[in-house]
Amino acid sequence: MDTRAIAEEWLVRLKNAWEGGDSEAAVALFSATREYYERPFKPGTTQEEFGRYWADIHGLRDIKFDYTVEAVEGRLAVAHWRNSFTSPDDDKSWLLDGVFFIEFDEEGRCIVFRQWWFAAD
Repeated sequence: MDTRAIAEEWLVRLKNAWEGGDSEAAVALFSATREYYERPFKPGTTQEEFGRYWADIHGLRDIKFDYTVEAVEGRLAVAHWRNSFTSPDDDKSWLLDGVFFIEFDEEGRCIVFRQWWFAAD
């Protein structure tokens, strides 16, 4: 299993889904039995929270998502990412900078996902 190649492909697909506002495509990158941690000290999200989280990308404007795969070990990839967008609610521009820990199954779907991010001031 070439985890680096799988991670690169997975992140390209995530980038396309995120920048295209396609929450269904984003959700499809994850196994149905995945563990998903939106914040480092928050318990894993429920199925309902997971769906709401990704549905929130609808309506965002000026989305740009970039990443670099920093490390790979077994089925785990670590990526540094940056995301900028404008919120439709308040017309505020955001810049997020963070890290993903992504573990893959044999089919290249994410089975464990942890993210840490900070919003720039």
